[in-house]
Amino acid sequence: CTGNKVDPCTRHTPTNHGAPEFASSPQWSMSSSSAVSPDQGPACSAGASPRRFCSLSGGGVTVDSEQRLARRTKGMSDAVTFVEGLRTAGGRCFFALRLLEASGGVRAIAVGYTWKDPGSHSPLPGAAEEMADCVVVGYAKPRLYDGEYVGDLAAGEWQPRQMKAGDVLGALWERTDDGVQLAVFCSTAGRLRECCRFQLESAPFLQDGSQLWGVVDLQGRCTSVELLDAAEAAEVGDSVQ
Repeated sequence: CTGNKVDPCTRHTPTNHGAPEFASSPQWSMSSSSAVSPDQGPACSAGASPRRFCSLSGGGVTVDSEQRLARRTKGMSDAVTFVEGLRTAGGRCFFALRLLEASGGVRAIAVGYTWKDPGSHSPLPGAAEEMADCVVVGYAKPRLYDGEYVGDLAAGEWQPRQMKAGDVLGALWERTDDGVQLAVFCSTAGRLRECCRFQLESAPFLQDGSQLWGVVDLQGRCTSVELLDAAEAAEVGDSVQ
């Protein structure tokens, strides 16, 4: 295991689980009659306040009044935003986004987590991978940042530039016997699958009920996203168990 690629021997364990279909169309939505209670399923944030985008965002991002939509309104960077209202439950934390708009930009979205209040990151850097106390994966040349640059993703793993409007993207924080892992899930042809998984070195071993913040870096091709609410995220999370 040499070179700049993320070391598959020690740092990550990519998988390709076949997840059940969650929609017949990429433009997926869930009716209220099929909603899952936020305290059901191990992947949701039980007991947390309603999840929403934090009011603290990069200068290139606008968050709507309900804090459910985030849009990059200028430039290609300075587009970091955070998801608040997340807590670990059953050793896990999960949030999911629906991509609403995608352009022809050369850069790409990245997602992850921070265990520090977003205010501690102020002023925000131009990219999430420049923040301390943060783990993110993504960008046009897909790579992992785990407190520092770790390496590029291997060919065949998640390719953020291939995501399009209507796709769903999820980030899972999971506490295991071996430590903390970060997994990314994305929709492909109407199905949700695990695209990549990493063993983290910098992330703390948090007990249940601990607060986390999702990190979304709206660079390049992806210009706007919708945050799925707790019930929708719980259903998506259940579909990847």
